[in-house]
Amino acid sequence: NKAAGKHSGSGGKRLMPPNVQAHCSSLPENLSYLQEEFAPEVETKESADPKEAEKNWEKIKTAVVSELAGKYEFVREPEAVPEGKDFVEWFLKESKEGNSVHFAAAATMLLRACGMPARYVVGYAAPASLFKGQADGSYQAVLEDDNAHAWAEVYREGIGWTVVERHRACRSGNRK
Repeated sequence: NKAAGKHSGSGGKRLMPPNVQAHCSSLPENLSYLQEEFAPEVETKESADPKEAEKNWEKIKTAVVSELAGKYEFVREPEAVPEGKDFVEWFLKESKEGNSVHFAAAATMLLRACGMPARYVVGYAAPASLFKGQADGSYQAVLEDDNAHAWAEVYREGIGWTVVERHRACRSGNRK
């Protein structure tokens, strides 16, 4: 097996919570080809050594982020997915452009293809420029629809959920 995150420091036994294993590790059947097409490009070795596991994690994260940032274009209002087409498959194989929803969904599936338990998350991105100082010394931001954002998270043993931001523009807050 070439995927990181398969073994922990406890003699190779998986410590992942059962709900994470059950709901965040599988690929839909129509995307199983990602295990053959993408995962082999990310050469990692199983290891109970935490340092080696960290190297594997970094290698997988870098490969997924590079794949998406290098081959796909971030657009604020992408073309609608044609009726009958799978959302992620259409993004990866045909349109090759999308917003944070497309990038996060694709990143989640690519991470899973590499053996990393991953989930898709939606919320808001609030750049520092939106926060205004209040009289009581606190800060407040008003978030609007254009602050909506989606991202992928990976479950890492001993750490928990870790954000994987797949697009340079999203990480810097400079979305198009």
